Amino acid sequence: MVKIRALGSACVTLVSGVQAFVPSSPPAVTSPPPPTTGRGETASSSAAAASRLDFLRGAGAAAAAAAAGFALLPAAGNAQTFTDDALGFNFDVPDGWERNDAEISGRRKIVVYTSPTTPGANAFVAYTPARGDFTTLGSFGTLDEVSKTVLPEASGVSSRMLESYTYKNSYVYDYIVDQEGRPEKHIKTMWVLFPEQGQLATITAQCNESDYAKVGKTIDSLIASVTKKK
Repeated sequence: MVKIRALGSACVTLVSGVQAFVPSSPPAVTSPPPPTTGRGETASSSAAAASRLDFLRGAGAAAAAAAAGFALLPAAGNAQTFTDDALGFNFDVPDGWERNDAEISGRRKIVVYTSPTTPGANAFVAYTPARGDFTTLGSFGTLDEVSKTVLPEASGVSSRMLESYTYKNSYVYDYIVDQEGRPEKHIKTMWVLFPEQGQLATITAQCNESDYAKVGKTIDSLIASVTKKK
């Protein structure tokens, strides 16, 4: 297992020495969700919305920027399908892609698959505990509202959204991240919420933008194959 050491609130260092930006985890829920009105709205909607955006900025930026260094993790076995029995979902993994499990401080865990033939091509699942009042993705905001929190904001990093859409009751974002000193990345991320288990899973597949013509269909197929059993 590869462990990742946090440096401050946003930057971590992989064991390979490569740095990637991973915001700290959202705080645990310490009080019940705010009361709702007869229309299903919270009595303190502004505060709730701000809390949700803080959560999304942390989870979204982790999915958007953390992957840059994961392609350099050492290989540890092959798999054709990733299955999470606890949450009840799976997705197809390209033949020959190699699995590693990683840990991030702050209650996050990550499972990473890397291509042995295309440097920079990889896929990963990141888990983030979700607050008890996050019962649907709609609780976070609309697809477009959430998209504003997905792209990373950091010195030396620029990004742009190419497309966003809903698929299988999930949010999907297709975007470009250009981090200074590294190849431009083409990233596709699906957000899947499991409210009963209190978990948000982000399934991400990405490659260097220069390789997208070659492996873009593989990335699209991986995201399209995500299946939620429950």
